[in-house]
Amino acid sequence: MRRCLTAGLGCLAFVALAYGQDGDPGYRLRVEPGMLIMRHTERPRLTVAVEDASGQPVDDVQVDFTVSEGALTPDGSGRTRDGRVSGTFTPGFGGDNPRRAFVVVSAVGHEITVFIDIVPAVYGR
Repeated sequence: MRRCLTAGLGCLAFVALAYGQDGDPGYRLRVEPGMLIMRHTERPRLTVAVEDASGQPVDDVQVDFTVSEGALTPDGSGRTRDGRVSGTFTPGFGGDNPRRAFVVVSAVGHEITVFIDIVPAVYGR
């Protein structure tokens, strides 16, 4: 079961939550932001949190990132430390038109897809 809680102003910050029914029922996976709008020159960070069923952070869990374009470079080894791992998204080269990319975050049998709307810096002029 997947649920998405959304809130945000300006550059839109969203939170996506995935629960144990899609993967290992003993873990929860959370990605922040769960969706974002960015200029093609920005390099946003995604943070993944892995928690056990009681809400405690879980260390040494491998988190994998699959991107539709560009790259997502995790900090360190891509394994959780204090229950978290972060990475920086770099969009691919695109035209002058807005486009949508996505990052699939996978860990402990869960997957969350983060959608990223990429807009040119001078779009609409």
